[in-house]
Amino acid sequence: MIARFGGLTTRQLGRLLWPDCSGGMRMAQRTCARLLQRRSIIRRGLPNGGAVYVLGQRGAAHLRQLGVPNISARGHRDLSFDKPVHRLICNEVAIDYILKGFDVWTEFEVKRCLAPVPEIVCRGRLKVPDVVAQIGHVQTWIEVENAFKSKRRLAELVCVADTILEDRDPNVAAADAQNVAWGAMEFVAADPKRLVAVVRAFDDAVDAHEFQYEKLRYVSVSLARISPGYVWKDPPASISIDKFLYTLHTQLTYQRKLRYFFDNSPVDPSSLTHEELADCMASILEAKAYDLDALSESLQAQIQSYDQLRKFLRDNPRRLNRDIVARFIREEQKVMSANIGLNADYLSRIINDW
Repeated sequence: MIARFGGLTTRQLGRLLWPDCSGGMRMAQRTCARLLQRRSIIRRGLPNGGAVYVLGQRGAAHLRQLGVPNISARGHRDLSFDKPVHRLICNEVAIDYILKGFDVWTEFEVKRCLAPVPEIVCRGRLKVPDVVAQIGHVQTWIEVENAFKSKRRLAELVCVADTILEDRDPNVAAADAQNVAWGAMEFVAADPKRLVAVVRAFDDAVDAHEFQYEKLRYVSVSLARISPGYVWKDPPASISIDKFLYTLHTQLTYQRKLRYFFDNSPVDPSSLTHEELADCMASILEAKAYDLDALSESLQAQIQSYDQLRKFLRDNPRRLNRDIVARFIREEQKVMSANIGLNADYLSRIINDW
C-alpha cells in the first residue's frame, strides 16, 4: 500500500489495513517500526510534526522480487511532498473509496500514468484527475480542491465534466465488461469556500449554456473534516450540485414568502392569542407551499385552500398544541434572517444537513 499511495501515515495505514480493529493504528506503528529497522521504508517528517512513510530501496527490491509491477528500483526516496495537505486529502479519499469496495487508483498512481485515464485537453491544458474510483463498470473522477483556483482553471474543470459525462449511460453498469465509462465527478475540499467556487463555476456555465443542467446530478461537492493536526474525521459529507442549487432556490423562495407574510418583524409566538397563532401557523405552511392534500389527511378535514386552513385552525383550538406550534414557528422564523445564498456558511450547513 505504501508503494501504491507513494506515502502513508500510520493512522492511514491502520484505517486502510485494519479497518475493523480498534488498535489498527498501533498495529501499523509496530509494523512500520519493523520495516524501518529493515530499511524497507523511510520516515519523512510532515509540517504538523507527524510523519509519512515512503518506500525505501530495500522495500522496492523486495516487492520487485515478489513480482509487484511498476516499482522503481530506488523506491520513493526522491519523492517530494511539496503539497502535504493535498496529498493527505487525496489519500484519505482514496482509502474511503477502497473501504467502500471500489477499485481505486491513487493520486500517486495517476501521476505515474498507471490509471485508466483518457487524454482530455480543455482550453489547451491536459487534465487528469487526482484520484480515480471504479465500481462495476462506472468510474468517478475525483478532484481535491485545497488551493485557490482562478475562474479559468475552474472553467477547465467544467469542461472536463462536460467531456466525461457527455456519453454517460445510466445503464452502463449492466453493459459488457469492456464498456467502462465515467459516471460521476466529485470535488473534495476541507475549506467550503473552495466548494462554493466550484458550484459557482458550474452554475455560471449552465447560465451561459456551456453545461447542461441535467448533468449536475452527476457532479458532487464533498466537505472533508480535518483536525488542525491533519486527522481525518469520518468520510466527507457530500451533495450533488443540482440538489444543492434546488435547495438554495427553494429556501430563497421560502425566505421571501416568510418576509412577505411577517413583514420582517419578529413575532414572539408565546404572546399570541389562539387566533393569531393559527394565522401565523397557516402563513408559514402557505410560505412552505405545504401540500393541502397531506394537510387534509393529517387534520381529517377537507382543506382546499390556505384561507380555509386558517379558518379551520381558528375554529379548532384543540388541534393546535400551543407549545409545539410555538417551537415550530420559532424554528421557521430563523429562516427569515438566515444568510441563504452561494456562500461558505450556507453550503456547509446544507451539506451537513443532507
